[in-house]
Amino acid sequence: MSAEDERARGRAAGIGAVAVWSSTDLPGWGDQVIGRVVERALTSRLPGWRATHCAPWGWSRPSLADGGIAAEPLGTPTPTRLADLTAGADASVLAPAFALGHDPYAGQAPGVRFFLDPRVGHATALSAVRTAPGADLSGLVGVSFAAARDRASQLALSALHLDPEVVPHPGIAVTTAVDPATLPERVTQLRTLGLLPAGDYVLASAPGLDQDAVVVPPEWVLEDRVAAVAGARLVLAADEHAAAVAAGVGAEWVLVDTADPADAEVVAEFGPRARIGARTPPPGAPVLLPDAHDRLAAHFDALAEAVETARSLRDGDLVRRTSVLAGENAAVRAAHWQLRQRLLTERRRFAEPYATALRELAETREALAERRATAEAQQGHIEHLERVNADLAARLAAAERELAAWQGTKLVRWSEPLRRAYGRARG
Repeated sequence: MSAEDERARGRAAGIGAVAVWSSTDLPGWGDQVIGRVVERALTSRLPGWRATHCAPWGWSRPSLADGGIAAEPLGTPTPTRLADLTAGADASVLAPAFALGHDPYAGQAPGVRFFLDPRVGHATALSAVRTAPGADLSGLVGVSFAAARDRASQLALSALHLDPEVVPHPGIAVTTAVDPATLPERVTQLRTLGLLPAGDYVLASAPGLDQDAVVVPPEWVLEDRVAAVAGARLVLAADEHAAAVAAGVGAEWVLVDTADPADAEVVAEFGPRARIGARTPPPGAPVLLPDAHDRLAAHFDALAEAVETARSLRDGDLVRRTSVLAGENAAVRAAHWQLRQRLLTERRRFAEPYATALRELAETREALAERRATAEAQQGHIEHLERVNADLAARLAAAERELAAWQGTKLVRWSEPLRRAYGRARG
């Protein structure tokens, strides 16, 4: 019987369970893309398997950017927690965006220690990881499968006799986690909502790269980020993760000259070096190396085989491995996918009246400004007329005072009888 037949028979025997340990509870580009791509790669190669996300904080402190992808908190490495993690899956795949040995949680998440010392009672694998310089990796000696995304990490893991390979960044397969067909509509919605400009634009993955570029807010979900990347004339990537996403959707990109030099080595595994440390895209350079997708697919094939082997070597089956659960798992995935499609449609329904309301508000403000200007002009005219009236009243009062003074003179008083007689004589 061939190896493929053995794998097919194993799949038919029941459902397997794999846990993907990532950093999806953080808002970074890599945090949101790597775990989802790895999960999609495994479930597409292991039909019916249950895949769960785990993260140091998980759903106890979710990120606005996670798009509702719930991750189980890894918790504190206690015997009880280790037993729970062991029982919950046949294998665990470690796929954090951060380098092993670096703590982006600043000591506030004890679960980050699992990434240097898993200690679970089932097989663990490293998928396209990086290692921090000088990190103590001795707790990873028992890992059954390893792959790194740069040469320095490969050398560090090789010291543990893990024989890791170097693979491209999983972000180049972002379209397996985000439906490419929805990207044009998302771009339209983001423009309608005023979050993207109407014409061509340059996109920056982080602030401070270009004062004229559109900066992606950290709270945007992955789908909106990918859509913004797909619609951009140029993507200024601040790190390896944004560069991988841009390359994955075929957008023009460069890794800016202010990026971490270690990121450049990761990017060189999937992108031309002419795009590294640049500000404008080099003419004629491809956005992605020709063999990058094939190398990444081969890695995921080997990873899925290692996970499947781990299941076959475990004593007994998990209670959850039933054909009913397999069907429910598939139904939940389909429902989740439909839910995300429905959310996209609902946002379109919201975006259109919202844009209309914005236009009406702008027109109202413009009309109000015109009325205010007219009122101010009329008020100025009224004040001018009041000043003229006051001047005329003052002049009239002065004339009346002068007339009264003239009428009070002796000449006028003494000549009054004569003027009356003269008037009667003429009349």
